[in-house]
Amino acid sequence: MGRMTYVQRRANRYEFRYRLPDDLAGKPAPAHAPSSLAPLLNGATKRFKREIVRSLKTSDPQTAKRRVVSEIADAHALVDQARRFLRDGPQPGIRPDQVKAMIAAHEIRLLSGDESLRREGLGLDFQEQAAGPPGDGMTEDDLRLYEFTIRFLDDELRHSAARMRPQEVIKLAVDNALRERGIVLAEDDPARRHLELGFVAAQRRAFDVVKARLRGEIIDTPGGEPRAEGTITMTQALERWVTGGGRSARRPRALSALEARRAVERFVQLHGDLPITSITKAHARAFRDAWAKIPKALPAQLQRLSVPELLRRDLKDLPQRNAQTVKKILNLLSAIFSRAAKDGFFEGVNGWSNPFRVLFEIGLDDREPYEPFSTDELQRLFSSPVFSAGERPPFPGGLFVRRPSPGPPTWSARRESFADLKAPGGARARQRSKGHVFAFSA
Repeated sequence: MGRMTYVQRRANRYEFRYRLPDDLAGKPAPAHAPSSLAPLLNGATKRFKREIVRSLKTSDPQTAKRRVVSEIADAHALVDQARRFLRDGPQPGIRPDQVKAMIAAHEIRLLSGDESLRREGLGLDFQEQAAGPPGDGMTEDDLRLYEFTIRFLDDELRHSAARMRPQEVIKLAVDNALRERGIVLAEDDPARRHLELGFVAAQRRAFDVVKARLRGEIIDTPGGEPRAEGTITMTQALERWVTGGGRSARRPRALSALEARRAVERFVQLHGDLPITSITKAHARAFRDAWAKIPKALPAQLQRLSVPELLRRDLKDLPQRNAQTVKKILNLLSAIFSRAAKDGFFEGVNGWSNPFRVLFEIGLDDREPYEPFSTDELQRLFSSPVFSAGERPPFPGGLFVRRPSPGPPTWSARRESFADLKAPGGARARQRSKGHVFAFSA
């Protein structure tokens, strides 16, 4: 295989290596840089790194070649963000709609965290003085400890709210939220105090919901942040991507659009129809993990249930979703956001990066293997009437596949624009003819 750009091999493992451009490499890091630029910054020297080196976690060159594509895209996006931040600086001040959105996001984050913690549990067992594996909900000891913690924190928060003096933990949460968005507010800025008091109120409301949930009440997490001016929601972004935005614009295939609609519907069930500017990698990771837990083939009575309802059920006996399918759905959602970025919906969001470019490793056992053509199979294929006499099957097609059967080889045909069948060892076999692909699989 030829030399791969941005890929180096060390200790029999492949790595992604990207040298930062001269206008960034080694330069002092800007103050108040958004947290999304952290991969470019050296925390010890407070300067930009000179290069990014990340393991591709493989010793297979073909796998490395595929994985490095997303790394290159992410690196270029980070460089663009850094240059934009150096040129424009941090956002001066904050708009009222941003304050409202950040307060709502804080409440949603707390309630989502509560839901995840109770669903997974801690596995505590004080009688046995041991902790079991989490994942099956809360044990009795988990529940008692969590109830005590919530009561204690809520009492402290009520005292803080009565004095109108936010706790240090609230101030830290405000600082983190501002940093994530690349916004700088002076300590004496009235907007900062408004934010801190808003976070106190949001946390009080969240604790009331958590205590009600601990009493057995079913209360869903709110649908999302208020919509900021000039942005669109998740479903609106989907429609823009599906329609292509114009007569000459490239549109996704019908099957891809259908799969994307199903994925967005599930995302909205989990998080609500959020404005795209408020969707973070935390939302994407939560959706990724939830999607992976939902079986691929649901019975009819379960298909109508929402994602939160499905996650509360025991579905371990149903066929699990293939890891490659989860990765494909993440790529579709990433494409929707890339289209929105091209349309300029994230130009006012400092430090934005595509939230659906999240790591999702696919084990070798989860990949669908393909066997290469043997010489005998190729001879039989090209001696068939399709090639020897120019005959065509009586149905539209072009992709011939031999499937395992106890008798002689049987053939089925379907039309494809592209096929790439790989052997476990990396061999490829494909034959094109007038836009059709002829493939034979054992």
